Amino acid sequence: MALLASISTDYYTRLEQGRRQASEQVLDTLARVLRLDDGERAYMSELSGRDAARPRRRTPQQVRPQLQRLLADLSTTPAVVLGRRTDILAWNSMAAALFTDFARIPERKRNFVRLVFCEPAVRALYPDWEWVAQTTLAQLRREAARDPKDPRLAELVGKLSLQDPDFRRWWGAHRVAAQGSGTKALNHPVAGPLTLDWSFLTSTDDPDQQLITLTAEPGTPSHDRLRILASWAARTAGHPVSGR
Repeated sequence: MALLASISTDYYTRLEQGRRQASEQVLDTLARVLRLDDGERAYMSELSGRDAARPRRRTPQQVRPQLQRLLADLSTTPAVVLGRRTDILAWNSMAAALFTDFARIPERKRNFVRLVFCEPAVRALYPDWEWVAQTTLAQLRREAARDPKDPRLAELVGKLSLQDPDFRRWWGAHRVAAQGSGTKALNHPVAGPLTLDWSFLTSTDDPDQQLITLTAEPGTPSHDRLRILASWAARTAGHPVSGR
């Protein structure tokens, strides 16, 4: 590896052991030699400790009223706001109808990764649960690299590792992901099969908050079924918009 990167074996060994901080040029070279994708390259940069001197803010996150209103206005679009470590900060009635009644879950357990692994109703939504779970976990791995000393993240990983053998095995694989959009297949007990496109929008006020929306292409069965789900949610929802 050192030979391919044109650096000394001693220097590469110290990099691996964390005794030296690599320059951007060396990181670029290593990424090219290892054939890393963009997400893996960013993960390696975060692990290198280049931002270690910058203190991390761990104050409780609050969703702005403007964003709460936006959630309420998305009457046929499931939407949630995720914070650090994929904590669920806010949601609209469509998101509750699609996934689960977030309001019934204690705030400290209101975390998307935990729901995917530990909530049977959420787990049953995904025909391809294993792929969804691994992708969600890989995104959490990025969070761990950005703030490795976050005690709540360490607590989350520790509990899930004890509770779920799949989580424990996949966490040890060190896979990372950095996706801004994609497609999810779900099998909803009310709306039926759904194919939804999801997108991340990062808050300019707090880069650690992301709005996730799920939409369906107009004219498709999934688009019609979202309207059916919206009608059902309007009749049954007790919490039109919820959050911290």
